[in-house]
Amino acid sequence: MSGGFGIGALVGSMVLTSLVVRRRGLLLTASFVPGGLIFVAYGFSDSVWLSLALMFTWGLAAAVSINMVTPLLQENS
Repeated sequence: MSGGFGIGALVGSMVLTSLVVRRRGLLLTASFVPGGLIFVAYGFSDSVWLSLALMFTWGLAAAVSINMVTPLLQENS
């Protein structure tokens, strides 16, 4: 299952490198809500394939937060 998270984080990071994001704080805040909802859905999931898909999408949301926190901290401190 953690492989799905890693692949999602990798894909999310590669997509973010090709985008120009002007409002990084808003994108960061918006990534926390789906990430939390996906985490709750993963807890209720009984299917292995659904769990794998949820971990992949959770990795996508995590990539946004991981890649947006560091630049925001560096620019504002």
